[in-house]
Amino acid sequence: MTNITKLNKKSLVDFYNEQSPFPITTEEFEKNPSLLWATHYLYHGLCPIPLKIGEKRPAVRWSDQLKKPDGTPRLPRVPDLRHWWLDLPAHPFASRNQVGLICGRYSRNLIVFDFDGSKHSILRERFLGWYPVLRDTLWVQTGGGSIHIYCFAEGLPEDVTRLVMSFSREFPLEQGEKKENAIELRGTGVIVVAPPSLHPNGNPYRFANDRSIVSIPEPTLKGILDRFGYATKKRKTHTIPSPEERFSEKLKMIRMTRAAGNFHKKVELVLQIPIEEVAEKLGWELTRTGKSSQGFCPSGHDSEGGRCFSVDSDSNLYHCFNCGIGGNVIQFVQLMTYRDFQGAVDWLWVEMLGGEKYDLLLNDEKEVHDGK
Repeated sequence: MTNITKLNKKSLVDFYNEQSPFPITTEEFEKNPSLLWATHYLYHGLCPIPLKIGEKRPAVRWSDQLKKPDGTPRLPRVPDLRHWWLDLPAHPFASRNQVGLICGRYSRNLIVFDFDGSKHSILRERFLGWYPVLRDTLWVQTGGGSIHIYCFAEGLPEDVTRLVMSFSREFPLEQGEKKENAIELRGTGVIVVAPPSLHPNGNPYRFANDRSIVSIPEPTLKGILDRFGYATKKRKTHTIPSPEERFSEKLKMIRMTRAAGNFHKKVELVLQIPIEEVAEKLGWELTRTGKSSQGFCPSGHDSEGGRCFSVDSDSNLYHCFNCGIGGNVIQFVQLMTYRDFQGAVDWLWVEMLGGEKYDLLLNDEKEVHDGK
């Protein structure tokens, strides 16, 4: 069983420094509690993610970053935590980010039960009456006053993301209430706010007990999923599509094909944008020296010995002789702005090329092609 309620700062410093070329001290950790707790969660095999301060939304685009080449989820690495929670030149307010956990396959099949509405205490006690094993696992008190119950689920199906059991008929909303009385199961890809983050109302999330996270067996999990109606929601009905539906689907495929073709043309165009111009747009200083430009590496490490980041004008590629990162202008935007590939292309398209003018060019080319 895993107990995440207690910190071992010495072990966390050792864990962090083993994986990072930029060592951190206990004193630096204590000044940045979000980084400390994110490292603590990662140490225990859970998947931390930065959340915007005062909100429950992630501060980064994480879905593409936290995937292995085969598409399966992966845990972040210590350098990721450094980018997400340390104040570095490319992201000077990162230490304000709070901490969330990505549930399900990202965090050893962690699932979290959330009890919403004014009757959350009644719903929790009813749920614990059905599954008393959950009385002996970790509870977190939210800033809103309700309880999150944590457990690991052996054999959690890949497609279990978010399931809701509504009690709106038994407990209809009263005047002034906004949240439906319901129990929510958070699974793969769903984020839960973790201690010591703050609720939008300013109250902290904290551990309600000091118990370890228990692992529930597959039969118990199956009973829980059945009670949430997972089998019914998963079941699909097969009907013969009408001619109108078949035509609509075909039209949709044609549009998707054209959109994909236009996106490839966008990529070809934005790859021609000089990295130096993008760096200037983003406020990153580079000094021209012959056919290349030098500067400090935007990945945030200490550039010992001076400017280790170089951009070659002929190839329009960058490389850091210290940490080894390198790539093209799209990857440079990804590094600087934490966008995924498509987001970086779209940013270059709009911010560097003006977007609308080139959209007309793509449409004109499509019309000429269609006319042939």
